[in-house]
Amino acid sequence: MARRNFYEILNETPLNLKAEYERIYKLFYEGTEIYCAVEDLVQYAFERLPEYLVGRTISLEDFNKTYKINFPDTIFTEPEVPFSTTDELFVFCEYIWNFCAGIIEHAINTLNEEEYNSILHLQKMIAACMDDVDHMLLKRENVFIFVPKDPAAIAVAEIVKKELVVSILEYHHHGLKGNLAKKKAILKLMADDIEVERKKLSSINKTLENQLFQLMNKFIRHDQSQTPYIATMKPQEIEACYDDIYQMWLLAKLEIDHYADRKDRVATLIDKLNN
Repeated sequence: MARRNFYEILNETPLNLKAEYERIYKLFYEGTEIYCAVEDLVQYAFERLPEYLVGRTISLEDFNKTYKINFPDTIFTEPEVPFSTTDELFVFCEYIWNFCAGIIEHAINTLNEEEYNSILHLQKMIAACMDDVDHMLLKRENVFIFVPKDPAAIAVAEIVKKELVVSILEYHHHGLKGNLAKKKAILKLMADDIEVERKKLSSINKTLENQLFQLMNKFIRHDQSQTPYIATMKPQEIEACYDDIYQMWLLAKLEIDHYADRKDRVATLIDKLNN
C-alpha cells in the first residue's frame, strides 16, 4: 500500500462524526486551555436571553429539564456510523448555535474578549462540521436550524416569493422526517403557489404537469379518504409520495423559470453559435 503525504492524510481522511460530536461537546461543556466552556457563558447570560429562545424558563438547568434535553458525552458506539443515524448531532449543533447567537445579540456586553472568541470558535467548528455533511444554516422566524444543501431547492428558493423560501428549504430538515402533517402543510403552500402557473407548465411539460397536479390533488388538497388506495398505504409510503411531490414541484418551478427567462435567450445564442 502506497504511503500518503501529509496533504493527502489531511484531505483524504473520512469524516468521523463521533469525533466531531465529541469535539463540539468538549468546547461547549468543558472548554480547553485557550477557550472557556461556552455552557458557563450561557448560564451566566441566561436571564438576558429573549423569550422566543428560552420561553418562561429561568435557568439553563430549568430549560433542559422543561424541554427534556440531555446530551451525553458521546452518542456513537462505533467510530464510523451512517450519516442517517446522527439526528442527535444536528439537534446538539442547533441547540448550541441558538444559544451562542442569543448571547451575541442580547448579552454581548457580558462577554470579555476570551469569552467572545470562545463562542466564535465553537460556532466556527459547528459551521465547518455542518458544511462537511452538506448542511447549511437557515433562520426560521427567530430560531436557527440546519437543513440539507439541496441544489434544486436552493435554486428554486432564489426565484419564489420570499414567504415560501423557508418552507422550501426546511422540508428536508431532520426533525420533519416522519412528520406527515408538517410536510403536508408545506406541500399545500407549494401547491397553492404553483396553481397560477399550471397552464404555463402544461405548455412546457404536459406529462409533468399532469402527474404533479394529480398527486397534489389526491394527496395534498383533497381528503385522502376520497382515494381508497391511499387508505391502504403505510405512513412511510405516504411520506415517500410526499417527497416525490416535493421534488416534482421543484423541477416544475425550474422548468417554468427556464422557459420564461432563458428559453429565447439560449435559443438566440445557439443560433448565433451555429451560424
